[in-house]
Amino acid sequence: MKFERGDILSIQIMNAKELISADLNGLSDPYIQVISPIDNNKLIYKTQIINKTLNPEWYETFHYEIEKDILYSMKFKFNVFDHDKFSKDDSLGECELLIDDNSQCDVWYEKELVLEKVEKGRLNICYSIHKAKSSGLLSSSKQNQSDLFNNDVITIKVLSAENLMAADKNGLSDPYVQIITSIDNFKVHSTSIIQNNLNPIWNNESFPFMVISPSSFVEFKLKVMDKDEFLNDDFLGEFNLRIDKKKYDKYNKDYTINLILDKATSGKLNIQLRIEKLLK
Repeated sequence: MKFERGDILSIQIMNAKELISADLNGLSDPYIQVISPIDNNKLIYKTQIINKTLNPEWYETFHYEIEKDILYSMKFKFNVFDHDKFSKDDSLGECELLIDDNSQCDVWYEKELVLEKVEKGRLNICYSIHKAKSSGLLSSSKQNQSDLFNNDVITIKVLSAENLMAADKNGLSDPYVQIITSIDNFKVHSTSIIQNNLNPIWNNESFPFMVISPSSFVEFKLKVMDKDEFLNDDFLGEFNLRIDKKKYDKYNKDYTINLILDKATSGKLNIQLRIEKLLK
């Protein structure tokens, strides 16, 4: 199968097994960076950090639009790292995913990739190719321009959270919110920290993001964390927010969204979304 410009590659990073330990506690805090050699070694995705484990589970899916025709095969590089708060992150290995021209459209393939340059470790992923003209993931060149974000500003306003998990011995948490998106090169944007509270109010802290290239949707990862002064911050839940232009199609309108946190026993995050045209 020839890969054509506008085709969509969907990759799900499922889990890793038997990673090497990088920390004194015999564990690691792993995350993954995905690099595209066909796009000048561009970083195209970064997973969340999973604290204190050698067998992390992510189950994170991202979509990559192929920007030029490719005749034979594509390679993607997966770099696994251990996050260190005060020093350089340690490598936990790397591997490559080869997608050849025998791959069929709209079929999910599972792969177990052995990590290289380390003693042990495996990464499990799955992927699927979608032809833009036959899937819901359409190339921007084939869509109605009114269905695309283009020279827009998406502002996320963090309002409050409710019924968060307790991470500290006093039965409370010190929560803050992180916002991460590929349109800002996975830079981490953080709210202020609210001390000793399971129902924090952030007083409308706003984070604007510019969408310069045409896109039918934008994805954000919102993570709620508990601040610890001397240890790694604790994870209180997350939500992967997909903002579709067809759904949020009104400019200068405030959309209030209530997000039930994933990977947490309880917790809800309340945000407000606003889309404005970028002034030229």
